[in-house]
Amino acid sequence: MLPDLWRLLGCQRDQHQGLVYEVLAFLSIPQNRWALLEGLRSHDKRVSRCVVAVLCEHELCSPIEMVKYASDHTDPMTRLRAVQHQLRQPDFTETEIIQRLLKDQFAPIKQAVLQYLIDYSVGIPQPALVALLFDSNTLVRQRAAKILAAREIDSARIYLDILQSDVATVSERCAALVGLNELKHPDAVDWATRSLDRNYPRVYMAALHILVENGGEMARDHLFEAFIHPSVKVGKCALKLRDRKKIFITLTEVQNFLCEGQSEKKCRLYFSLARRLNKWDCLIFILSNLQGDRRQLSNEYLEYWINQFNCSGIPPTVKQKEIISLLMASASHLISRYQKELKCFLS
Repeated sequence: MLPDLWRLLGCQRDQHQGLVYEVLAFLSIPQNRWALLEGLRSHDKRVSRCVVAVLCEHELCSPIEMVKYASDHTDPMTRLRAVQHQLRQPDFTETEIIQRLLKDQFAPIKQAVLQYLIDYSVGIPQPALVALLFDSNTLVRQRAAKILAAREIDSARIYLDILQSDVATVSERCAALVGLNELKHPDAVDWATRSLDRNYPRVYMAALHILVENGGEMARDHLFEAFIHPSVKVGKCALKLRDRKKIFITLTEVQNFLCEGQSEKKCRLYFSLARRLNKWDCLIFILSNLQGDRRQLSNEYLEYWINQFNCSGIPPTVKQKEIISLLMASASHLISRYQKELKCFLS
């Protein structure tokens, strides 16, 4: 009922503001405080969010009490709004609750609490901060490192110890690589290069990100090695990095990747990569693979190529035109339904 009541404020058919405020005023009296607190535990996130708004506006309970009630709620925004209300107070020093909030799965909560610790110099045990150096969120890692640096604790040394450990988990190694790079450590690229282990795709992808983002002569080679990695996820990661960094790729290179492809998913990845070529090289790639095991995939991408064709684009070079004509002639029985369109595009 509470969310529906709130929605009446935006109703265009009649003016319900007086009714809404009257109901809210009734809910806000001290006798109804416990009913509102119980509403914080409602499984309906619309109810819990409305309750947080009412409790905050009318100050019906202490911020710390609201956090305790909301901390186990399944809706992250309910938890966040309760925490934000608490963090507006300059005297939040309950270490146990702070540590609990720093373990919340919702990154914005950890970010907000860490910023509070920075702003008000609130002390919490070192192990809690060290654990956050391996969080999946960049801002959480950076703020934890900033607090540790203020205590003269070297986060880079912690990351290096993990990378040199034989018992570190995959998640820890990934976070250590990324964290070391974020700290602009001089050995970050070297450690990334040494971490290109095909047996650990997640570590491989973290290392690849660092190597490509840092550029250098070997960045392109590392990217191309990733395209033929056994894991499709690594290949997709390489594709995104290629797009982001605008790394040049040739028709021959894409065809070589396809020759290495063992699965349909890998082949589909290479056809997707071919779309990054200029449109005529892309057509050559598609026509070159019409005959054989990849016929169905080639037909699918040929139809897509024709549907997306832009007549105002750059015409094919003489060499491209010759190659396309030869490929069309050799596969005429396979592309009969597209012959007219292709000839028109080439003319």
